[in-house]
Amino acid sequence: MDLAQVHPDLSLDTALPGVLCDPSHIEQAILALAINGIEAMPDGGTLRILTAPHGEHGVRIEISDTGVGMDDEVKRQIFEPFFTTKGDGEGKGLGLGLAVVYGIVQRHGATIDCTSQPGHGTTFTISFPSVNEPAEPVVPLPSPRHRRGARILLVDDHAQVLGALTDLLESLGHSVVAVASGAMALATYT
Repeated sequence: MDLAQVHPDLSLDTALPGVLCDPSHIEQAILALAINGIEAMPDGGTLRILTAPHGEHGVRIEISDTGVGMDDEVKRQIFEPFFTTKGDGEGKGLGLGLAVVYGIVQRHGATIDCTSQPGHGTTFTISFPSVNEPAEPVVPLPSPRHRRGARILLVDDHAQVLGALTDLLESLGHSVVAVASGAMALATYT
């Protein structure tokens, strides 16, 4: 996979109504779907993240890739724990990512849908229900300059994912020690 060949396409509607959610969990779900999308494009492509209204006061988030896509048999199993198409061996996933995403979405009273076709990419759509009263759009506050960054031990056996996550966390002001295995993490931690 050549990350330099992955082109991000962000289409974020900033005037959306508020939804009831835990932002850190939703970020985790979006990140997991984005990583899956990047991994589905070994020769590069476009990763698109879109936010838009859903119904009268709901919100929809779409994460799309132009990758290898999935057939119907694979799509039926993607949210099952331990289901993976990555095979066995070091550097392969455990098949928990999409199961975790599904759990996060369900706990928020939202739904997740997947459309995909072999050779034509995949789109995951998370739809949040409307709330009783539309909330004012949330304007993010600037990060306080005095906020101390976290010290993070990051473990991932996929070198490119490890590098991308390290860069992201460091750009947010965190101190990151990145390692490629659980054994290395234990050796670093002790």
